[in-house]
Amino acid sequence: GLAEHAGTVYWTETAPAPLKHVYHVPVLEARTTLRALAAGGGEPHSLAACEGGPAGFQGELVGVHAGRLYWLDRFGQRFSDGWAVVRSVPTAGGVPEALTVQRSVGNDAVLEGGELFFTAPSEDAGQPLSYRCLRRAPVSGGEPETLTDWLPADGRLARYRGTTYYGALDGVWTARDRLAPPTLLSDTILTAGKLVAGMGGDLYA
Repeated sequence: GLAEHAGTVYWTETAPAPLKHVYHVPVLEARTTLRALAAGGGEPHSLAACEGGPAGFQGELVGVHAGRLYWLDRFGQRFSDGWAVVRSVPTAGGVPEALTVQRSVGNDAVLEGGELFFTAPSEDAGQPLSYRCLRRAPVSGGEPETLTDWLPADGRLARYRGTTYYGALDGVWTARDRLAPPTLLSDTILTAGKLVAGMGGDLYA
């Protein structure tokens, strides 16, 4: 995890479990620490700690808004479908707060202004974890609003020029800012990574 905002860089550090294969004692599991360093040097400081894993940090740092750092934490897939939780913490450090809690580690999130856009298991499919819906929620609080459903599973979100894009294995989709079916922009097969990005007036996948 790595992010930058207003001259401060944020990253994650994961310490391995002190005792392997002891999963029922939380203090003996791997731990991920969120760290920050302001421009101009000085000493890095810790913002918060959360559950880690043998493969290191599996989530993403989503961004900073109004003095809080937001990140997507993916965990728990060792014994189940796993969980994806969007958390936030003051940039000075403090107690993390959970904004969303979703089943399945294949979910994604992006932050734009004071709004959080995130995917979750489908609300309509007979097998919810096989598809994704897209939701929007203000970070200041309030009920999430569903914007679309039936997106392919395990894709990645991007916000570009006020539009939400979703890249998955079978193409690039876009969603409106009100409830409507998703639109397929390209059926090119995508393979890995942050699959959609906007820059310089163009959209890249």
